[in-house]
Amino acid sequence: MSSQDVMRVYLERVGQLTRSGSGPEMMGTKRQTPTKEDSQNLRSLIGSQARTNRLVLFFALFLILVVFVCALISAVHSGGSSNSILAVAGIGTGAEAGLLAWVLHLWSEYNKFGFLLILSERLSPEDLMKAVLALFEHKRSRQSKDRFAAIESDQS
Repeated sequence: MSSQDVMRVYLERVGQLTRSGSGPEMMGTKRQTPTKEDSQNLRSLIGSQARTNRLVLFFALFLILVVFVCALISAVHSGGSSNSILAVAGIGTGAEAGLLAWVLHLWSEYNKFGFLLILSERLSPEDLMKAVLALFEHKRSRQSKDRFAAIESDQS
């Protein structure tokens, strides 16, 4: 579950976001005042997701180390052939690049969870709802702009 999904669950819980069937999300019409229980629910959800993300992040870092060691061992045992060393280096670099991109995404999500956790601990329930709503809308508007730009470039 991503940080965007956690924010969506929280906003649905406090009535700020509704889903009409399989259609797009709409801002909730009923304005319900968030409670400390809602903030506690968000903290527990963030905590469990942050722990999961941390484990996956450590696993990804371990995979990077394993790929590096395997590439190094393969290069040493290749018999000194320059073609085989280049092939091992190329495959190892490609695998490392893919894993690093994944790690950067995981790290970003882990930091977002940390930020949401700090907000949930320090803000009142009303201020927390406003902050989460602003973060959720900012992310959603960026995604909408990216989709619109992609559609525009496809039509050109």
